[in-house]
Amino acid sequence: MTDLRTEAMLMAERHDAGHGVVLLKMHPEMVVKPNAPWIEHACRAGDGRPILNAVALHPDHKVSGGWPEITVSPSIACPCGLHGFLREGVWVPV
Repeated sequence: MTDLRTEAMLMAERHDAGHGVVLLKMHPEMVVKPNAPWIEHACRAGDGRPILNAVALHPDHKVSGGWPEITVSPSIACPCGLHGFLREGVWVPV
């Protein structure tokens, strides 16, 4: 598996949200709004190779709750097909 994570991602505090999703507590200058986690998961590159990647939230996402019991709305999607909701720190797939 190709690992595309940066050093900052590797050093971040982590929370297992279930279903292969891990929340990363990134430095405040690396997130779009306070408390916004990055969503780490295994997906596939355009050539089919598995990669370990993290999705940063869009500025329109609403983030509530404290770490790691974070809720994000609307749903979060990755081009690889990962799609779901983050509810109180738990990944709920769609």
